[in-house]
Amino acid sequence: MARVSSDEQAKGYSLDIQEEALRAYCSREGFLVSTLFREDHSAKDFNRPEWSKMMAYLKKHRRDVNLLLVTSWDRFSRNLTDALIELRKLHEMGIEVRAIEQPIDLSIPESKAMLALYLAIPEIDNDRRSMKIRGGMRAALKDGRWCRMAPRGYRNSRDVLNKPIIVPDKEAAKAVKHVFELAAAGVPQSQLIHEANDLGLKLSRNGISKMLRNPVYCGKILVPAEDDEPEMLIDGKHKGIVSEPLFNRVQALLSKRKTGPQVRTYTQLDDDMPLRGVMSCSKCSKNLTGSRSRSKSGKRHAYYHCNHCRKERHRAATANEHMALVLSQFKFKKSTHALYEATLEALLGEDKKKRIQSKRLASAAIKKHEARLAKLQDLLADESIDLESYKAMSRRYKKALRQAHDAKRDSADSQRDKIAIVEHRFNLLNNLGNIVNQGDTKSIQLAIRAIFPEGVSFDGNQCRTPRLDEVLRYSLLLDSDCEGVFAGEQGKLLKKSLWVEPGGVEPPSKQGHTEVSTCLSRD
Repeated sequence: MARVSSDEQAKGYSLDIQEEALRAYCSREGFLVSTLFREDHSAKDFNRPEWSKMMAYLKKHRRDVNLLLVTSWDRFSRNLTDALIELRKLHEMGIEVRAIEQPIDLSIPESKAMLALYLAIPEIDNDRRSMKIRGGMRAALKDGRWCRMAPRGYRNSRDVLNKPIIVPDKEAAKAVKHVFELAAAGVPQSQLIHEANDLGLKLSRNGISKMLRNPVYCGKILVPAEDDEPEMLIDGKHKGIVSEPLFNRVQALLSKRKTGPQVRTYTQLDDDMPLRGVMSCSKCSKNLTGSRSRSKSGKRHAYYHCNHCRKERHRAATANEHMALVLSQFKFKKSTHALYEATLEALLGEDKKKRIQSKRLASAAIKKHEARLAKLQDLLADESIDLESYKAMSRRYKKALRQAHDAKRDSADSQRDKIAIVEHRFNLLNNLGNIVNQGDTKSIQLAIRAIFPEGVSFDGNQCRTPRLDEVLRYSLLLDSDCEGVFAGEQGKLLKKSLWVEPGGVEPPSKQGHTEVSTCLSRD
């Protein structure tokens, strides 16, 4: 096997010289040459095309080959760890590796130390050379010199000091400048790619993005951070293709653009589209957004539409009217108020006894800590404890007293808040029919989120939801005034639509399906 890397050709390690030495050795030792592999690839690892071909050949002819020859161990590898692994693989195949210029008798255990030395020295040489190259490139960057392959619009050259520099390529530089001007005018990158290709700049989406962000085009050099040195942006020795203000305008536009799918979002509320953001698409379940479109008559109309699957679009007025009609069916008797309050409390997991017990415990703790503080003052007055002990114990008892007061106040506040919530939600539910047409947008959205906790979708004819709010559902089932919502003509507004499997003795898959969820529709 003969190998050189591209930078070793000039050092006399030519493939022909290695082949001649290997064939002379085989002739002298009486070895029969099965085949010869020549490669021009760095030996920093074994991901080498010719090495892969050689290993495939050895596996196929393992019975006919028992010796692999190289001129020296650095022709085999310049990576100690990987080399030892490959040597083990070859040994398991019954193949010995021998360097004719650095012979080692591997049957002697101590020879492995010499083998490690022969393999380690080339790796050290590679690492040292790599450090020098990286250090030289970093020094060149700090000096304002681009020392890599010239980016598009430039070509590599040398200055009067015979040092590397990049200079603008006349035609390509014009094309690059034009692309930057279009980008600063707000032209999207998808269109910029076509413009660049028409001008002779063959760029991909990733390539044009990198070009627009590269400060080399405005005469700057970016020196990356390394160890304790931070990232630096310095003036380059080369001439910029675009001006710095133009480059900065492009960066400002790029920083505003979002990555990923460009889905438009809205943060302001719109009274003509109160369901925007709370009603979902029946196709992909993503929230519908809203916008206005101008008709042929010149009038602007509001629409709900899906920016994700782009398969749904509805007139906002139609959807608002449908939702108002659906919600108008929820009406309650005054007697339902008590039931609603009890149901809400039960679902929240609190009852009256628990609140009373919590209040009593807090009051008892307050009395206990107040008594302790009074007794502590008496002990200090009688000089039974010193001042430092009094201060430490006083701080502890006062902290416990504050916590007891907070617990009592929180219990009372919690009760008042729950009562307020019950009153507000009941009044809200009693006037659902008017809220879409008369309420403010924020109240409409809060109401819909409360009634449909898992969302509601609209397909142009029907509103669907996985489930209603549990308290609302129980109240509707038990309130005789709401029976019409589930029967007769009004029953058309509530149709069971989603499927789940019931439990039972038989496995659910053998019992068929039962419809349980609600579909709110308008005929």
